Parts: sequence; structure tokens; C-alpha cells
Amino acid sequence: MNLPLVHIVTLNWNGLEDTLECLASIRKLTYPNLRVQVIDNASENNEAEIIEREFPEVNVLRQKENVGFCGGCNAGMKQAMSEGADFVMLLNNDTFVSPNLIEMLLDGYEKLENPGAVSPVIFKHPE
Repeated sequence: MNLPLVHIVTLNWNGLEDTLECLASIRKLTYPNLRVQVIDNASENNEAEIIEREFPEVNVLRQKENVGFCGGCNAGMKQAMSEGADFVMLLNNDTFVSPNLIEMLLDGYEKLENPGAVSPVIFKHPE
């Protein structure tokens, strides 16, 4: 059985600390057919390079200028679709994910009749 290819797209714009913590939680995901991309919206201080160094498995797409949230998401989705993504997950860079998140979302998707989108429940991270 072929597992669907899932792409996670997250944006970074001068939010390196949040993005690194988000990627650390993504790294713990248990779903095996997954690609991760960070759209860097022209951040300062070489943030894209730092992300690439800390997370070499992540595809970092550098924007020449800050194209905003929608522009960054569109660039990420376009890239994901060009790479054959079956599903694209837009994830804010200040998010932490549970290790089995993708499996849970796909399971929920399969149980619904003709879903257009699925979303996880979001909890505030305990300080």
C-alpha cells in the first residue's frame, strides 16, 4: 500500500527561534512519507542558512522579498504540488505538533465523505 505524500509548509519571517522549535517537533513525526518546506520571506540575519544547517532534511525556499503570509503559503503549495504532494499542511511556525499528527489527520480524512480539508485540534502549549 502506497502512503500518501504529505508536505508540511511553514513560513519564516524573522522568527528563527519559533521556526526552529516548530521544526524540532516536526522532526519527531512518525509518518514516513513526509516532506517539509520552510518559506523564508526575506528574513534578516541569515535565518534561512541557519535553518538549512540545523535541519538539512528541510527544503528552504528563499523569497527575494517579503511576499506576506498568503504569498508565502502560495509559493509553498505550488512547490509541494510540483513535487507530487497528495496533501499539503499549512503550519504556523509557532506551532508544536504531536508525533502521530499526520496519521490522525489522514485517518480522519478517510472517515469523512468527500472532505475538502481537515484540521487538528489546537491547544495552547503549557509554559
